[in-house]
Amino acid sequence: MPLPFDLIYTDYHGLQQMKQHMGLSFKKYRCRIRVIDTFGTEPAYNHEEYATLHGYRTNWGYWNLNPKQFMTMFRECPAAGRRWGPLRAFVLLEHTLLSCPRERLSTGFQNKEGSVAFEKERHSNVEGDFTHTPDNSFMGFVSEELNETEKRLIKGGKASNMAVVYGKEASIWKGKEKFLSILNKYMEIHGTVYYESQRPPEVPAFVKNHGLLPQPEFQQLLRKAKLFIGFGFPYEGPAPLEAIANGCVFLQSRFSPPHSSLNHEFFRGKPTSREVFSQHPYAEKFIGKPHVWTVNYNNSEELEAAIKAIMRTQVDPYLPYEYTCEGMLERVHAYIQHQDFCAAPGPAPPGARAPESPFILAPNATHLKWARNASLAPGAWPPAHSLQAWLAAAGRACTDACLDHGLICEPSFFPFLNSQDAFQTLQVPCDGTESEMNHLYPAFAQPGQECFLQKEPLLFSCAGSSTKYRRLCPCRDFRKGQVALCQDCL
Repeated sequence: MPLPFDLIYTDYHGLQQMKQHMGLSFKKYRCRIRVIDTFGTEPAYNHEEYATLHGYRTNWGYWNLNPKQFMTMFRECPAAGRRWGPLRAFVLLEHTLLSCPRERLSTGFQNKEGSVAFEKERHSNVEGDFTHTPDNSFMGFVSEELNETEKRLIKGGKASNMAVVYGKEASIWKGKEKFLSILNKYMEIHGTVYYESQRPPEVPAFVKNHGLLPQPEFQQLLRKAKLFIGFGFPYEGPAPLEAIANGCVFLQSRFSPPHSSLNHEFFRGKPTSREVFSQHPYAEKFIGKPHVWTVNYNNSEELEAAIKAIMRTQVDPYLPYEYTCEGMLERVHAYIQHQDFCAAPGPAPPGARAPESPFILAPNATHLKWARNASLAPGAWPPAHSLQAWLAAAGRACTDACLDHGLICEPSFFPFLNSQDAFQTLQVPCDGTESEMNHLYPAFAQPGQECFLQKEPLLFSCAGSSTKYRRLCPCRDFRKGQVALCQDCL
């Protein structure tokens, strides 16, 4: 019996159940699956043979899917809006399924009855949802967007010296006495720490603890506060975005050394080698001052100076477009229209030369661009003309190399660069060229002047670095407020 759905949205638990119950048909239909993935899955952990051989251990991963099938952080059924035509989709998640009413659908996610199964409610304990490797697709979530009247009311009702600490568990407050004593000199501190009978000793007596609040009451607290404070955990949760959207400044710690699976238990077993330099990298990189301040909490002078500066700073409520309802619908619509992992043609064999090079060297000889007179790759999305190819510095991942130039790494473009022609056009002196399975390829090894091409398309990876290699990186531009899409992606 043919599968009655064009797309299946599930999570890792649902994926495992599908594999157990679908038998051989799972392999046939897995290209239709989209995996809601809260922490991101890097290609090195996705490719079972490669991960096993090279020690990329994980409690998840090994699925051999196209990495773009992993979609980071889908939170809720979107609100009403435009319709974009029929498409049948089914969402299978771990605990519960709920038919999402027709009036709340706006992406065309409809089965024959005009509804689609979604997870029942927002999961307040889900963390890890933002700027993971661009090897995955960013789905995101919708945060409440205020109208202009609400924004004015919030600005007028702000307490100039009120701070709220981000952390419902007492353990998050442990060891923060020095920080809190400094903050207490300037601001009234509020907490939302859960406890049953006795106030946790980690929460000082001068903190006004409200206990665990329902979401509407927590929102009201944020609307009064001037400052929202992160203590380093949880990583990359939605609360800082909600605070910024309600007119708070978010203050967070800079991590040195960065947190990763090498030094923090939270990341162990996750299918990523990612290093996190702050509690909320998205807020730090894509929002920044005056809404987001990232400082060294161990430096009392730096911390105190930041608090004083924040108290003098006036900010408006702000929500990035990609977290608005319209922004999410725009992004999901683009994925539905353009991502096809079933019919997409495979890349040319490693080392194959095109009859005519599609690349030209930029006038300053720093990178490659798509030639204006080159024929566009049919069906390529994002459009190939948005490609820029840069040679990363040794020890630099493509994710970072592209960001260094104000761009985003785009793994869909790796096949265009996986040739000798790309290295030659970039004037890289390849004394020899080899094709191997390695998630860092294509790359140039300076010792030996050797160029390496990628043998396994599933291992094309924006993530990953080595001091031995200068990686050849595919970068693209992006829409303001919608990093997941290039300027010509719509």
